[in-house]
Amino acid sequence: MHILFGDAMAWIYQKQKEGLDPNKELGLLIPMAGGPCRLGQYHIITRYFLDLCGFDKVPIINPAAYLDWENLPVPGKNRSIIRRGLAKSQIFSDTLYNARLRTRPYEINEGETDRVLDGIHHKLIDIIDRGSNFKEMIGLMVKAERLIREIPVNKERYPKRLFGGRMSVAQSPERRRS
Repeated sequence: MHILFGDAMAWIYQKQKEGLDPNKELGLLIPMAGGPCRLGQYHIITRYFLDLCGFDKVPIINPAAYLDWENLPVPGKNRSIIRRGLAKSQIFSDTLYNARLRTRPYEINEGETDRVLDGIHHKLIDIIDRGSNFKEMIGLMVKAERLIREIPVNKERYPKRLFGGRMSVAQSPERRRS
């Protein structure tokens, strides 16, 4: 929970530094699941801490996996469109994040991976804002692959390691450093 909440707060404060009003312009998507897993509780605890920090107007959308996300707060006819867009967007976003993690440690020019992938990610957000057109996303990913391959990297790779068990990884750079 502390990683999810820390990442959410880091993102909110970063957007606030960029000039956005979190209580008017931001929202969190925190899916939930049924059963004894903590995933069903994250949105409740996050809401508590957001309220304590003065972000009481930041909405938390918490679609339930066990309801096939039917509890999204939108009219029924738009719900399936939004679900498809969210699914496609998440797959593409995760793919870009994976590319970032596989490239950044080996980049020759520090910061180039982030610069390139941040630009691609902003273009992905534009596509999502326009309705998540799948053909546009595929075109962007083809371009992303080319741009990522153009980043100069060290050919020597670090040793591979196996980490067993359940683990979580913080998404924000500030949380990874601590």
